[in-house]
Amino acid sequence: MDVRGARKSGMLKIGEVAALLRTTPRTLLYYEEQGIIRPAKTSGGTRMFSDMDIRRFAVAYELAGLGVSIRAIRELTAVVETETSPQEAARKLSVMLDGLQDDIRARVKQLERISGDIAEAHRWLEEVGEGENAGVSDGLTIGEAEAATRPILSLIVHQPGAIEDMGKETNSRD
Repeated sequence: MDVRGARKSGMLKIGEVAALLRTTPRTLLYYEEQGIIRPAKTSGGTRMFSDMDIRRFAVAYELAGLGVSIRAIRELTAVVETETSPQEAARKLSVMLDGLQDDIRARVKQLERISGDIAEAHRWLEEVGEGENAGVSDGLTIGEAEAATRPILSLIVHQPGAIEDMGKETNSRD
């Protein structure tokens, strides 16, 4: 196959695919190295991607972006090629997809919890903004109990004494 023939059949070069999917050629090469995608190559070695290659990469890339490991994605893509019968492949894929769905449900719960924490932080910040001092002169501060009940706040505001307490802990271990 040559580049001209591949183009006539609607195939794209690696740079074109990278631009289309807003990624880099190196990322596409990595997914190829992992065995997740297998673009055709011309006699000169130019990688040419079919619509199916592009869809396969897009789904794999989205899953990876959501925290699914490259190893798990690679295992999913390899099942049909490694199993001896369609029934065994279907059984194995079903088990793998059940596990993937369980993982995604757990992540959704985590994201919902974090979303709730962020909403709480917004409410707290609105209350501070409406207060007389608005926390500006001393910086935004929270107590330990408040940080425990509103975890996202521990990222964005100062807990009085936290740095000093860390210094005491370090010195007490000496």
